Amino acid sequence: MGAIEVLMISDSLFRAFDVNLRRRMIKLAEKCEKSGATVLIFSSLHSSGIQLTNLTGLAAILRYPLPEIEAIELSDSDDNE
Repeated sequence: MGAIEVLMISDSLFRAFDVNLRRRMIKLAEKCEKSGATVLIFSSLHSSGIQLTNLTGLAAILRYPLPEIEAIELSDSDDNE
């Protein structure tokens, strides 16, 4: 959708033991860069990287609001129940 303006990723996601997770993060970062977004990788040794890792390890600043994200999250959680 091209909504991401700044993607913030903790370097711990790039060093995860799960190979599929690493591939998804690399693919996400490359896709965001191609769409013109800024990709910032935070070191897990720095306090800002530690805070990001404690949240989820992944955050984004969007170019425009995406109100349908809440509906997607709710439908995903409904499928798990």
